[in-house]
Amino acid sequence: MIPPELVLIQAANESGWGTSRFARKGYNFFGLWCFKQGCGFVPKRRNEGTVHEVAKFKNLSHAVKT
Repeated sequence: MIPPELVLIQAANESGWGTSRFARKGYNFFGLWCFKQGCGFVPKRRNEGTVHEVAKFKNLSHAVKT
């Protein structure tokens, strides 16, 4: 089991305390990537030739589902 404190610290770190566009617009608090076109946000500084996106979730419940 992962300690809740560790989960909260990771979410705060990855999302800039919930201020990142990924957190605000896509409920992605952990910086999770996806690899299917249209599955999320295209990072503004994505390296040329890479295809990943930052996953987008429809609500908070889906974002933290175990």
